[in-house]
Amino acid sequence: MIDLHSHILPAVDDGPVDWEDSLAMVACAAAQGTTTLVATPHSHTGWLAAEPPHRQIPSLVNALQERANNAGIEITLLPGQECYYDAALVNELNQHRWLTLGHSRTVLLELPFAMWPPATEQLIYELQLARYTVLLAHPERYKAVQDRPNLLLPLVERGVLMQVTSTAITGRLGTGPERCAKLLVMHGMCHVIASDGHNVRGRPPALADAVARVSEWVGASAAQQMVRDVPEALLKDDVVRPPVELQRVERHKRRRRLFNFFE
Repeated sequence: MIDLHSHILPAVDDGPVDWEDSLAMVACAAAQGTTTLVATPHSHTGWLAAEPPHRQIPSLVNALQERANNAGIEITLLPGQECYYDAALVNELNQHRWLTLGHSRTVLLELPFAMWPPATEQLIYELQLARYTVLLAHPERYKAVQDRPNLLLPLVERGVLMQVTSTAITGRLGTGPERCAKLLVMHGMCHVIASDGHNVRGRPPALADAVARVSEWVGASAAQQMVRDVPEALLKDDVVRPPVELQRVERHKRRRRLFNFFE
């Protein structure tokens, strides 16, 4: 399996605090059956005052890969970044201020959790115009998408890909993300399952349980495509074949309660 979203580098964001914790996460991922793991530290965690990400992140990934090799852990680690919504993102990527996934043209884009920026579609248009592929990080966790899943439809129709988090699928992030994750998977608005792992216990870099659950929802073949075929195609800049047919989410009417005339 290929995990395109993880926070495994030590002391750079809200992931592991040291090399020991980083290596434990890599071992956890490998034990789950992950063969390729992309390190995607946040772009908004003080990089401006440090060495530029395009130099520091690959160096840290290489150091962690060496530690994994020495420990006998069979896994391939790649550099990347989770790029937070920013009107200047295209310029920052073109100037190598931020990183794509594993040297590909795929950008892992994160939006604010509490609100949907009005210029989201404009930013995505600019990214696509610059020939970047957009992979939207954890849409099931955005309040706007939980309230209106069809908000993603025009984006998916324009070629934006959606990454749903494994721990949301298994319910570890709460009922809201779990319910939304299932809706997105069932309606063809999930293309990639990734861990968004931050540690070994609470948010591990684990995919197997989520794949098993998605297999129950849409079949084993589609589930495997979300952790194997689609991530591999993105890393190679190949054409992506959607695992599940895109469908509109039908609005469910609430039951009317007795004497409730204003529902």
